[in-house]
Amino acid sequence: MESTSEQGKAIQFVYIDEESEQFGVTDEAMAFLAGIPRDKQVKVVAIAGPYRTGKSFILNRFLNQMRGFEVGSTVESCTKGIWMWN
Repeated sequence: MESTSEQGKAIQFVYIDEESEQFGVTDEAMAFLAGIPRDKQVKVVAIAGPYRTGKSFILNRFLNQMRGFEVGSTVESCTKGIWMWN
């Protein structure tokens, strides 16, 4: 299996600014999306649910990754906001 860096990585798309209680789009996600040629297809898969219920785990399995989306061993959230895979 190839390493995560060769296959892609998880990128935070939408972040939550806790101080202002507003959402924003990350520069990294905007740069990635702007670089996609217009003739290429983009696939969208959405998984939603309460925290600590295995959303990142199932996405990692779906992508055949062991270390794609961060998976924690505590009650702290690892992937706040909306994330995407490049």
